[in-house]
Amino acid sequence: MWELDANTGNDKFSQPIAVLWTGGFGGAPAEPVVDDVTNRAWITARSVFARFDGGEMVRQYTDLLKLNLNFNPSVYTNTSLGQQALGLIHFPCFPTTRDDCKTSREDFHLIGDEGGIITATQNAVLYATWVSHGGVNLATGESFNIKYYNSSDDTEGLVNGRGAIVVANGNVLTQDSLGLNAYKQ
Repeated sequence: MWELDANTGNDKFSQPIAVLWTGGFGGAPAEPVVDDVTNRAWITARSVFARFDGGEMVRQYTDLLKLNLNFNPSVYTNTSLGQQALGLIHFPCFPTTRDDCKTSREDFHLIGDEGGIITATQNAVLYATWVSHGGVNLATGESFNIKYYNSSDDTEGLVNGRGAIVVANGNVLTQDSLGLNAYKQ
């Protein structure tokens, strides 16, 4: 992945950030989200180091990550720069609450070859797919669930309408095949 200098259109760094951002039959992955006010960003990426959603096949290789807007390509040759220089930074690991540091797929569902939508708020990153809504608490790094759609739902065929999670006026708003949902924060 490359970052372009807005003034010149040239590559900002001498080397790209190592991101495998791929799509597949299910659609393109979520686009990165950038908060220009706080200089924070998030992205989904695929790698063997992924820790989210411990499912099978492409799920286990997909992660929701912090995208470092201060990436330093020198980290490739100077490891003493540490994690803060990397292009992608993992959320903290909680092995006492999750096996192998993976979120439960009931928190939110990441699939490397299907579409999703990332939404950023002041204290959380939210993730929406056709099968679930959830996110990560930015203060602690722990994942949480808003809604998981499965066969135990009262309405057969209830799925997310593939809309983003919106936060407004103290409500978390989502969409599914029955319409709009509002949850109090």
